[in-house]
Amino acid sequence: MKNKKIILVFSFVVLIVTSGVSFAALGKEKSKFEYVTESFSKHSPAPGPNGEKVKYVEKFYKKNDQLLTASKMKKVEELSGYLDEEKLAKKGGKYIRKEMMTYKEYINLGVDDSYMHDVDPDRLVWVISTKFNKTHYVDGNPVEKANVTSLFDAETGEFLSVTVTSDAPNAFSEFKKGE
Repeated sequence: MKNKKIILVFSFVVLIVTSGVSFAALGKEKSKFEYVTESFSKHSPAPGPNGEKVKYVEKFYKKNDQLLTASKMKKVEELSGYLDEEKLAKKGGKYIRKEMMTYKEYINLGVDDSYMHDVDPDRLVWVISTKFNKTHYVDGNPVEKANVTSLFDAETGEFLSVTVTSDAPNAFSEFKKGE
């Protein structure tokens, strides 16, 4: 009877410890950036067409969040294509986000499924998101209810990427006609 009690108490303690460890592991969700970088570390790229080893590109946009002060960064108004609120409103748009952040923080937003290898995760970028309530043209094609997120390097003001989504069901039908 005493042995059964000891075994029961021991089993209960093991169950509590195991549950605590499991819940702790489940409690911390990985960020999108952690998933992306973990994926790169687990998989090596396939060889090139002539069997040569593929190399990752060197970081062209190096870390700058600690090196430069805000005064050396481009102001949002200096970015190519930036419109003030009034001009944007005339085109049916409204800014949802105008924020300087690290590239890693941008990746964690989940706006874009791609990852730029030449941008250091700690590089500062401008993220500008705009929502349009009427037709917006992308590469000459109309997109209804477009959500446009543009990414710029905060130090140089260089345009890095754009992501366009829409809440309208057939928003990208004009793009498919050219295929």
